[in-house]
Amino acid sequence: MRNNEQEGVFPISDCESDVLHDLGWCSGFGWKEEWDWWHVDTPEEQHMESRDWDTTKLRLYEHIASIRQARKQADSIIANHFRRLAGKL
Repeated sequence: MRNNEQEGVFPISDCESDVLHDLGWCSGFGWKEEWDWWHVDTPEEQHMESRDWDTTKLRLYEHIASIRQARKQADSIIANHFRRLAGKL
């Protein structure tokens, strides 16, 4: 790994969890280290069992990967901005 990139989906950071909740994900007690997530568009009677579905895990992984990619791009934009500012001083 380089530049603090994570391999795999876990652990999920507090910041990532906040975004996931904003995107309609719900979590149980193992949210940071386990597939203890389900989405609100899952029928209520299937919330708990949907945590083990491959489709749920894939969807969660896609959302986390997107969040991490967006964060990486934002960090790069900010770093480039400050490099340009430092060059003008």
